[in-house]
Amino acid sequence: MRTALLLLALLAGDVSDAEAKLQQDAAAAVAAYASECAKSGAKADGLAAVAEARALDHLCAGLKPAEDALAALPADAPAADWPKKKAESGKAVAKVYDRLAGIKHDDKDGARFDEYALRALRWDPSDFRVKRAASAADAASGGNRIIEAGLLVRGVLRADPAGTAKGKYDGLVERLAQKDLFVLGSVEQDLVAYVSLPKGWKKGGKYPILVAVDGAGCGFEGCGRGFAAARGSRPLIVVSPMTFTNTNTLDAAKYPAYPKETLQKWDGNRIEFDGPGVEGVLAEVRKRFGGEEKIFVTGFSGGGNYCYYKLLHDPEGVRGAAPACANFAGYGVQGAPGAGPSGGPPVHIFTGEKDEHRDFTFGKKDSPGIEPQTDNAVAALKQLGYTKVDRTMIPGVGHNSCTAQVWKFIDGVMGVK
Repeated sequence: MRTALLLLALLAGDVSDAEAKLQQDAAAAVAAYASECAKSGAKADGLAAVAEARALDHLCAGLKPAEDALAALPADAPAADWPKKKAESGKAVAKVYDRLAGIKHDDKDGARFDEYALRALRWDPSDFRVKRAASAADAASGGNRIIEAGLLVRGVLRADPAGTAKGKYDGLVERLAQKDLFVLGSVEQDLVAYVSLPKGWKKGGKYPILVAVDGAGCGFEGCGRGFAAARGSRPLIVVSPMTFTNTNTLDAAKYPAYPKETLQKWDGNRIEFDGPGVEGVLAEVRKRFGGEEKIFVTGFSGGGNYCYYKLLHDPEGVRGAAPACANFAGYGVQGAPGAGPSGGPPVHIFTGEKDEHRDFTFGKKDSPGIEPQTDNAVAALKQLGYTKVDRTMIPGVGHNSCTAQVWKFIDGVMGVK
């Protein structure tokens, strides 16, 4: 049966014979580690290893017994010598991933083989592997594979926390930032974002930030490029985060930066991925590129869910908010601190007169459209003490991110004429 499944994968053209065999070898090495975890009481590490091995080869021998043994453990109780055992097992697993990463492959498969290199790095963060990942990040950036470059850089930062803290890789990050759009993530969170620095950016300066969230189409790169192009000479950093609350189904095809396991893990509680994840990226933008503490935020269509969440959840952290043809699902209302004595930051809500989802979403009578959802948002803002709220329906405009209007709003808040 296992041979038949392997043959099907090969016939489909998904993997080469050599890659498929090494995937099996990697699964066996990870499963052996899971078994050691079960013997030592390291439940959390063991279950994570089981999931990794199953993704490589779900028919891997020894996987089911290890999973059963781990499930029977009451809780994590790692042995005193567990770090040493983990390091020994990690070297064996990393060597197999090294061989996988070293297979010759087409550029279109670069992301998959970069992931093998990152896994080797995670299992055994040796100097050699750190340098290899850093070199691969430079190559990916030079080849305009900006997602792969960003993920590789984050892998390096995670693998060498001491070096990261000392600024060892600052130059690597800054080389990525020379692109008109680059991908940035934080060491602690899995969310990543497209980032664009303004023309004339200089290290040591201070720059306002605009967080722009796309809708259900998940065109995060296009969103980032669109707002960056319309920015002109404005000295703002544009951040387009790859969020989850903006869409209906977490389709893997729309999220090439995330493994399927991440999509599955957060599907039931998406705001807990988006909220801390965006904050992690913003912390990096502030630390590395001089981003200001308070942000401007806009969200188009489903991207309005994060926009309203940030506004309601953290009014002190928002300099101005401009939802555009935005959905409002109520994120941030529960436990909201309220606008406070200042009446909250300036808010300008834009909707389109010709929006096809104006009254009903996709024309469904039981699915309130943008206007009724905006009514609910305005009511919530009023109840929570927000007093600087404007609302404009733009004549002749359909379902649109209202980019020009958002920038004009920002100009007004910043006092630019």
